[in-house]
Amino acid sequence: MEASDAGQKSIEHLTEISVTCSSQEQELRSVENWNSKYQKQTLETYDEAKCVRLFSRFKKNGTWQVRVKVALQEKTPILEKCCR
Repeated sequence: MEASDAGQKSIEHLTEISVTCSSQEQELRSVENWNSKYQKQTLETYDEAKCVRLFSRFKKNGTWQVRVKVALQEKTPILEKCCR
């Protein structure tokens, strides 16, 4: 949220969104050794109202999530099959 409030117009990775939308955000941010237990906790403590406020703020600030572009240097047969 700080980056959006500071004027950042795009965010590539939304990896912290699940923590920001948790009712236990402060506790989860203090975790040093992150593991699947804490990821599960973020999902179990999802707070819809917090998430709505966050995305409303993004909208107000004109901040968008953008996809990460991956450029392939050389095509391989497997990529040709799966990624047409």
